[in-house]
Amino acid sequence: FALTFADGASKPLGSDWHIISVGGGFETVEPEDDDSVIPFAYLPDLGGSRRLRGYPSWRFTDQAVGWATAEYRYRIWEEHTWQATPGVLEAALFADAGDVAPEVGDLDTEDLKTSYGLEVRMFLKDNALFRLGVAYSEEGTRVNLTTGGFW
Repeated sequence: FALTFADGASKPLGSDWHIISVGGGFETVEPEDDDSVIPFAYLPDLGGSRRLRGYPSWRFTDQAVGWATAEYRYRIWEEHTWQATPGVLEAALFADAGDVAPEVGDLDTEDLKTSYGLEVRMFLKDNALFRLGVAYSEEGTRVNLTTGGFW
């Protein structure tokens, strides 16, 4: 059994050029019975370019994860003419936090893992083409390059 909840919201700060965005969610899996084992590849995880960007992919895994992220986005450039396909280049300062535990009820803020950083993003017709960023955590610095969506 798997349950995932994730959502994000964005609010322009006076214009589409300055945006505050927050997102977060929970994910949990449960074995069918006490003798079942969930394969590692099916466990929820934190780390990588989507959740807790300052850590490597699959850095933290367990049967339940919770995460949150906040971003300040600044639109650097926008192409918008009636003949051209709209394109956008933006920068984002972000902070991520998350935790893993055997059950959702065991998630707490005492063992919260955090990361923060800066990304540059390119959109074409509201579709994300790529994200290139640098993220910092207690384990060091990571450079992330991702194609496609965000949360």
